[in-house]
Amino acid sequence: SIPQDAIFVGTVDFQSLVEKAGGKQLNDMNMMKRLREEIAKEQNPVSKVTLELMDDPLKSGINFLKRAYFFVDHQGEDPVIGMTCGLTNSADFENMLKKFPVTDSIIQNGELKSLKLEDKALFTWNKEQLIIVGGPKAAGLDDYVKSLFDHSRGSIASATGFSDFNSSKFDIGMFMN
Repeated sequence: SIPQDAIFVGTVDFQSLVEKAGGKQLNDMNMMKRLREEIAKEQNPVSKVTLELMDDPLKSGINFLKRAYFFVDHQGEDPVIGMTCGLTNSADFENMLKKFPVTDSIIQNGELKSLKLEDKALFTWNKEQLIIVGGPKAAGLDDYVKSLFDHSRGSIASATGFSDFNSSKFDIGMFMN
């Protein structure tokens, strides 16, 4: 869910962009081959996972067949930058996260799981949705994100004009609230 009082909402239709960029032919481009070579030179866990995901992005568990949304909101005086998208497989998403060298642990709270990264960003997901938020004070974001999942915080869907914006067909879009 995107907060009702989000100042800005952006959306990306990854499937449409990839199709327009040439779909499977995109991987055969020299630019992509050079990018793979450069990433492979790094020889670290992040490079290995990145190469795996370049080969098959759906292994991430993220639903790239539906739009992803980005938003800017606030919590008190502090800005909050967020992203939300669907998941095709939450177990695949969690397995992907575990391949990265992070020091923090995944915490389960009811149906929600979360991973805080260096107190700067908070990844929270359930079986169907992922929400990532960050801000200068990630410490207070747990309750903020929980309110987006349980819908105790109003949704942007009720904002004037948002449903028209969201039903429009485009690859990349922006909505100012």
